[in-house]
Amino acid sequence: MFSYATPEERAALITGLRDLAAYLEAHPEVPVFGRVEMNVSIIGDYGVEVDDADKRAELERIAALADAPIQSRNGQHTAKRGFGPVTYRATAIDRARMDAHQALYSYEGSVQPDAA
Repeated sequence: MFSYATPEERAALITGLRDLAAYLEAHPEVPVFGRVEMNVSIIGDYGVEVDDADKRAELERIAALADAPIQSRNGQHTAKRGFGPVTYRATAIDRARMDAHQALYSYEGSVQPDAA
């Protein structure tokens, strides 16, 4: 129902993160922001509709594995664990919240202001 990195992809990601950290440490002239996040969006596999209860259950499972509290606001549920300025975040968004977001942007590009 949910797809995440394969063991090989996970190992490559971890290696890449370590390589990035080593590179940034060796090249202090390269600018960076003061924070970084890794985001995991809890959505169904491509073409598979997942109900809100299943998404929230998956978020609860991930939160328990990551020892991260869950915060909910306006249909968006997030589990975060911080490592200094680095954050691991998993998010599940209720269908009603997604529908409201899509409705808000459904007219994007339809109305153009007159040229001044």
